[in-house]
Amino acid sequence: MAQMAHMAQWKETARRGKISRLLAGILAAAALHGCASSAPAKNDKTLTLEKAVSQGALAIAAKLPLGTRVAVVAFEAEDPGIADYVMDELTGALVDGSLEVADRDNLEYVINELDLRMSSLADDEDTMSIGKFLGAEYVITGQLIEAGKGYRYRVNAVNVETAAHEVSRRYTIRKTRDFQRLLADLKDTKREEETRVTKRGAHEKSSPKTAGNFLDRGILFADREDYDMAIADFTEAIKLDPNNGSAYSKRGLAYLEKQDYDRAVEDYSQALTLEPNFSAAKRNLETARNARRRGW
Repeated sequence: MAQMAHMAQWKETARRGKISRLLAGILAAAALHGCASSAPAKNDKTLTLEKAVSQGALAIAAKLPLGTRVAVVAFEAEDPGIADYVMDELTGALVDGSLEVADRDNLEYVINELDLRMSSLADDEDTMSIGKFLGAEYVITGQLIEAGKGYRYRVNAVNVETAAHEVSRRYTIRKTRDFQRLLADLKDTKREEETRVTKRGAHEKSSPKTAGNFLDRGILFADREDYDMAIADFTEAIKLDPNNGSAYSKRGLAYLEKQDYDRAVEDYSQALTLEPNFSAAKRNLETARNARRRGW
C-alpha cells in the first residue's frame, strides 16, 4: 500500500496538466529519436513503478558527474495526471541521486518565451532549446505506455549540446491491483492551474546555493515581471559560474524587458561567445540591436 500513501501526499501539490499537454509533441519526437539513434537498453526487467523510476534515476546519476544540472522536460503517458506524477517522482529520485534538477514550475514560462506551440514541428531542437534556457546540461524525457499485460517505462538522459541519448533505460511494470488503482486515481485527480510552491521548487524566500538555484529563482521573478530581482539573481548565477551562457541570456532578456538595450546586447553577445549555437540568444540579440537602433 506504499503507492496509495505516496499518492495521498502527491495530490496535495500536483499540477502541471497544461504543461504536460504542451510538451507532448516535443516528447513524441524525442522518443522517436531515442528509438532510432540510442543504443539498445541494457535492461528490461519487471518492476513496480516506484522501483522503475528509482532505478532509472540511479542509472542516470551513476553516468553523470555529481551535481550535474538536468531538466525533466516531458513524459509521455496516457493521461496528464499520470505524466505529472511520474515526473514528480523522477525529479525526487534524481535529486536523491545528487543531481541538480531545474525547477519544473518554470516550464510554462520557458515554453512561452521560446514561442513553442503544440502545432509546431516537434523535434530534438525544441527539447534542447528548453534545456539550454533552463541552464541544464541534460534533458530527461520518458514514457509510460501500456504494452501487452503490463506497462513499459522508459527514461532517457539527452545531452543538450550533442542531442545524444547518453543514458536510456526501460523496464516492464507489473499491472498489479495497486498499480491499476493508482492510475485510476491519477486520471481522476483534477489539475490545479494556479501558481504554487513545491517542496523542491524555487520561491522568493528560498536560499539559493548554486548558480542553477539562482537561475531558477531568477526565472521565477522574470515570470512575475519583477525584472530587477531577476537581474540580481542572474548576476549571482554568473558570479558563481562565469561560463553560464544561460544566465547571461536570461539577464539579457530581463534588460530587454526593461528597455536597457545596451546591456541586453552586451549580455546576449557574451551568451553567444560562451554558447555559439544558442538559438534563443541569437534571436533576442537581433531584437535588442534593432530596438537600440530605432531608439525604442
